Amino acid sequence: MRMMRRFREPDIVPIQPARLPSWSPLHIEKRQHCCEHCPSLLDKKRKRKKKQRDRTLVAILVILLFCLLGNTVFLDVHTLRSTVAPPSDEAVTNTSTSVSSSALSAQAQQCLSQYIINAPSDPASYPCSTCYSVLQAVPSNFSDGNPQDPQQIENAIQFCGLRSIFDIASTSGQAGLSTGGG
Repeated sequence: MRMMRRFREPDIVPIQPARLPSWSPLHIEKRQHCCEHCPSLLDKKRKRKKKQRDRTLVAILVILLFCLLGNTVFLDVHTLRSTVAPPSDEAVTNTSTSVSSSALSAQAQQCLSQYIINAPSDPASYPCSTCYSVLQAVPSNFSDGNPQDPQQIENAIQFCGLRSIFDIASTSGQAGLSTGGG
């Protein structure tokens, strides 16, 4: 029996886990996005986007102002060039058959510049009643060094003739002329 006792298994007693004290809650809110808890980060991003947008708008505004300034300078130079006849060595050529005029009268220059600038954009504002007779009085052999001026004078005279037809036409006739007869 002694032997039997010796090989006998000891009584197994299960080990009980030690009781730990409960922890207090950490009070941490669940976060769905990184930036919800960082309002200062959102403000920085918004400010950065606003600065970029403002810079873009300022750049567009500066470009627009430069374009307007360039157009104004171009129109001033173009108007000045078309109203003031440049000095020419061949200003007055006397021949036995014809005399070539080198400068337009001030009124003819004004009518020509008004035609070049105003007639394409606002045809009704061009004063055909006064300019037609002034431009018709310019000699056909007029030459001031600018080869486009005689053609522009001819165009202005034709414009006034066509405008008088338009003004005389009835409203249905004017509508037909405005649409090209369609």
